[in-house]
Amino acid sequence: MQAHVRRIGLALAGLGLVGIGTVSPAQAARPTVDAPTSGATAATSADGTVTGRVVRDGASTPIRGVCVSLIDAAIRDPFTASGSACTDQNGRFSVVISPGRYVAEFSDATGRFATEYNGNRTDVSKAPVLVVRRNAVTRVGASLAVGGQLSGRAVDATTGMSLASACAYAYFGRTDRYVRAVSTCSDASGRWSIKGLPAGTFTVGVFGPGSMQPTWAYGAASQQQAHLFPLSGGAKRSIGPVRIASLGSVTGVVTDANGGPVANAWINLDGRFPGRAGPGEGPLSAHTDAAGRYTVSNVSPGSYRPIVYADDYTSFAPEWAGDSDTLAGATPVTVTSGSSAVLDLQVAAGARLAINIVNADGTPAGRNLDGFITLTTGEYIGDFDYYNGSSSGSNALPGGSFILRLSDGETGDTYWYDGATSADAADPVTLARGETKAITFHLPN
Repeated sequence: MQAHVRRIGLALAGLGLVGIGTVSPAQAARPTVDAPTSGATAATSADGTVTGRVVRDGASTPIRGVCVSLIDAAIRDPFTASGSACTDQNGRFSVVISPGRYVAEFSDATGRFATEYNGNRTDVSKAPVLVVRRNAVTRVGASLAVGGQLSGRAVDATTGMSLASACAYAYFGRTDRYVRAVSTCSDASGRWSIKGLPAGTFTVGVFGPGSMQPTWAYGAASQQQAHLFPLSGGAKRSIGPVRIASLGSVTGVVTDANGGPVANAWINLDGRFPGRAGPGEGPLSAHTDAAGRYTVSNVSPGSYRPIVYADDYTSFAPEWAGDSDTLAGATPVTVTSGSSAVLDLQVAAGARLAINIVNADGTPAGRNLDGFITLTTGEYIGDFDYYNGSSSGSNALPGGSFILRLSDGETGDTYWYDGATSADAADPVTLARGETKAITFHLPN
């Protein structure tokens, strides 16, 4: 059985953010062991030191092996700690760190205790700021509550057999706030566990082997329909089996207008054009071979609206399944448990924009600018650049109506076509399929 702390969020589930839960009234009332203070000499004249002690909640018993991570207070991203140290047998720790404003995370990799932030908070956004100064000591401590546990069994939805390598994660209520706890993925018996949970009410998402989308207990179509599991402080609870559908695939052939195979085409099931991030972004992507064939593997059952685009972004127009120029108009592709859906795609030459950028008075724009193209329906679909007085022009585009935006990386200024200062005021640019059009983009005064 593989035990580990999995630092993930709903981004893996295609839902985006990572978060930590809110503090309960009982937790808020617990005293802080050491209030933040400063004054002692730090390790070096350039750095400060954060030091303190971690004990068990309701007692003065020190806890060994708790790791203390200092996180930039402006960002409050637990995945980007600026410095860390773990407690010794007396529960004490010391971190030498550059002066700044931080919050402290206290976590136990064994799951004995629930993760907290300074101020006895379970929500990183609510932790008070620790100010670290040069050549000074900032003191902070924590009183950790015993962690609770949820456990269960993952089974194959079709056969009912135990499913190994399924990993479960808890979220606060029906929100995207992932609980930073210790997840043990299932073994051959299908048994999994989540340790180190604070008191609260949770939903549980179980990721099957290779899956990037969770199955919500118990078999809910979304987290909003998922079962809620209340858990008191330090309690252990076993939940019923979670039935995991087998992964499927999408396979097919990409051809050109004459029926010939198209090599070096990318298919993204999520329907997003990657643009500056580069082709092949994300796990739901595949690349055609010389015969134009592709297969996207390890696809969770569900409905998708795929996009196809050229590896060089120029050889043909990006389009969505069903010969659609928009994501909303795409023909959905349905993947069922253990099945392979067939999707053949035919592509054609793209439309293009040749873009000249000038100041409001018509003189050449004397700066470097990054350009972005979105459909008026909202989908990001292309780019163009303006450097040293010349524009690169756009990548291949589908037919449609577009909004053009320029960004000045040096000043942070943003402009919209043509001379507009907001997206709502921007003039749309319309292109027929395969059309090439020259336009002049006027910067506002």
